[in-house]
Amino acid sequence: MTEALTSAGPTSRPGTPAELSDDPRHVEYWRRHLRGAPPRLGLPYDRPPVSAPPASPASCELTLPPTVGRAVAVLARRERASTLMVVTAAMAAWASRLTGQDDILVTTPLARARHPEHVLPVTVRLDCSGEPTFTDVLRRTREVLLDALAHRNLDASTLSAIAGPPQLVVSVSDTPPAMVDGAQLQLWWADDGSRAALHYRSPWFTATTAQRLLHQLTLLLAGAAAQDSTRLSDLPMLSPADQELLDRLPRPGATPVTAVPAQLFAEVAATHPDATAVRTRNTSISYRDLDVRATKLAHHLRQAGAGPGSVVGVCVGRGIDLPLSFLAVLKSGAVYLPLDPRHPAERLRDILDAADATLVVSTASEAVAVAAHTGPLLLLDRDEAAIAAQPDTPVTDLPDPAELAYLIYTSGSTGRPKGVEVTQAGLANLAVTLREEFAVGPQDRVSLFSSAAFDASVWEMTMAFAGGATLGVLTTAEAAPAEIAAEIRELGLTVGTYPPTLLRALTPDDLGDPRLVVSAGEQCDTDLAAAWAPGRRFVNAYGPTETTVCATFTDVAAPVTDAPAIGTALPNLAVHLLDHRLRPVPVGAPGEIFVAGVGLARGYRRQPALTAAAFLPDPHGPAGSRMYRTGDLGRFGNDGRLYHLGRVDHQVKLRGFRVELGEIEHHLMAQPMVRDAAVVMRRDGDHDRLVAYLTVDEARTDPVALRGALRAALSRALPEYMLPAAYVVLDAMPLNSSGKIDRAALPESSGEAPAGPVEQWQTPDEQRIAGLWRDALGVAQVRRTDSFFELGGHSLVAAQMIGSVRQAYQLNRLPMRLLFEKPVLADFAAAVARL
Repeated sequence: MTEALTSAGPTSRPGTPAELSDDPRHVEYWRRHLRGAPPRLGLPYDRPPVSAPPASPASCELTLPPTVGRAVAVLARRERASTLMVVTAAMAAWASRLTGQDDILVTTPLARARHPEHVLPVTVRLDCSGEPTFTDVLRRTREVLLDALAHRNLDASTLSAIAGPPQLVVSVSDTPPAMVDGAQLQLWWADDGSRAALHYRSPWFTATTAQRLLHQLTLLLAGAAAQDSTRLSDLPMLSPADQELLDRLPRPGATPVTAVPAQLFAEVAATHPDATAVRTRNTSISYRDLDVRATKLAHHLRQAGAGPGSVVGVCVGRGIDLPLSFLAVLKSGAVYLPLDPRHPAERLRDILDAADATLVVSTASEAVAVAAHTGPLLLLDRDEAAIAAQPDTPVTDLPDPAELAYLIYTSGSTGRPKGVEVTQAGLANLAVTLREEFAVGPQDRVSLFSSAAFDASVWEMTMAFAGGATLGVLTTAEAAPAEIAAEIRELGLTVGTYPPTLLRALTPDDLGDPRLVVSAGEQCDTDLAAAWAPGRRFVNAYGPTETTVCATFTDVAAPVTDAPAIGTALPNLAVHLLDHRLRPVPVGAPGEIFVAGVGLARGYRRQPALTAAAFLPDPHGPAGSRMYRTGDLGRFGNDGRLYHLGRVDHQVKLRGFRVELGEIEHHLMAQPMVRDAAVVMRRDGDHDRLVAYLTVDEARTDPVALRGALRAALSRALPEYMLPAAYVVLDAMPLNSSGKIDRAALPESSGEAPAGPVEQWQTPDEQRIAGLWRDALGVAQVRRTDSFFELGGHSLVAAQMIGSVRQAYQLNRLPMRLLFEKPVLADFAAAVARL
């Protein structure tokens, strides 16, 4: 027998009695109740619906201990609730924990008044915000469902049109019902609490995922029924299968590395002395000669005062001098501080002062960039004879693995750069990992693409030198993609690490069909992986500077159907996904990414408060161990691989809504005409608005047609408040020195002008009101066929514009609904003229 709140009759196929008609009061209730509800949940799909074919229903079942059913019944009686209310509250609580969302839609059957034989699937909106207890959520659920009972006499099609297709469905009955049309997950709870089943759709969810989800849900419900005053965030959801998977993940200390990087390079140079170590367009050098020159320079640095613990700034151009200086500083035991000579001199001076650099290595042509530095300056070309006179025997007193290897300054949220102190052990671990995981050898030519001031350059040099490969230094890394590709082909590079922004602008053939490509620095999407994975080894890598360049990576195999994972932790590192109380989250649920292990930086140079906030004691590791709080969100898949979900702090608040800008960018990038996308929030007068910056494949794309197509596509996946108000097409995205999109350099936008001449106004009212629309919306031009809302209008801007029209036409009243009924400018102007 189905429990549909007050229903005691048999279940019938959802339908409507012939004499039932929609009551406008009920229609208005449901519109108000569901207005602004999230369009979908971020469920842990194995194959997201947007990329998977139509799904087929399947199910899994679980037998429950008798204590669970009894506890649910006791809780229901105490709270004057039905079993359906308790299970519905549990479904909402579980979904909130699993997705990180507080606003949850759940569909549940309600029997109609006076027609209990007719059961209507009703979608209700449940609130899990504010760190509630389960009792809080149950009471909220009870009130919402009782309100729904009072407004349930509607035609099923009417309610479906308002609510949209169901995602989560709950039913309580003696036998499992059929899956509701359109539902993604449907929980069945036996009347007596002895069994539970989860209907799901394959291939959106696999059987393994569904079984895991059902275990998590029943664990939460059992815990909630037994301890209903427990906060949602404290309810158990970590199933035995979850714990088993987490226990299998990499842990620090499995294969400790005892050598320091200078020793590792010396071994490679001795093994491959005649192999080419570095190549540029104009010159090359062997491992033997590079080792000798770096050793001599190391002795010269020692004489100048460098040594373990002291910082040596390196400000040289893109050529052999860069890897030479890098190796020399490591051989001297000092701390390598790379500086990009193209950066502003004031910034370089501030970095050198903050680092307390002992000396700076440069050349006569690049020294102007560090002219403001008052400390000692060693010029490679000026001091060439003195360096050549140094001994070629290795420096003997090398630093301890716990000492610093390099210091990289990154942008800080406070505006003050942060100096990340990376240890010798961390860099040595990276070198061994790259040698063993990527099988780079003397037959390979590895790109040096990144700016010296970006830690990816350390990764690139280490990758080449760890395996005896040739490092190909690109001198055109700041040039157009076509020029970069030409130099890559000229140098014959077979291995490269590039940001997605560059890869999207190129094809594998453009690079001479390399055998190994690593995507890093930005999120790699489905289309990018699908383009680059076939025919070569394609790797998606992730890691903050604070984890010695890289924390996780994974191979992406063709064919690619979904966004790739970012993989598993490097050897001797560990990744934790934790909630706000630093407890492991269930598999599939979002959590903040924490990294532990040998790759962790020591901290931020001379910024103890920032170090303490970011590097925390690791409660899941050995005593005294630390973990780094990345500020990134992720989730574990069933195979233990990590998926990146965006930034914890990459959110804006827009008109009271939390907006994840990366989510909008993700959907923009899914459109075939868009090559790159960045979304920012701009202040426009008294209002904030979202502006999307794009590069597109068709240079002559009509901006108006493009805007309409993008808005239509995004409106199918995102709520109105997440739709950009303006779309700005750029010839190319501004990039920073690391090859990432430079958001600070995106131009201010006052709107985009449509292509072609503005249509002739047919009335003075059209022209007059067009001016008011331009002022309110901040757009350059408006056509008589434009819709207010397709130009980026929303309720707040609409209110401002209506006020301006009232004042311009001296109208006592002008109802807001007129704009919603007549959103096209010509129609709205005609309606205003008739008032």
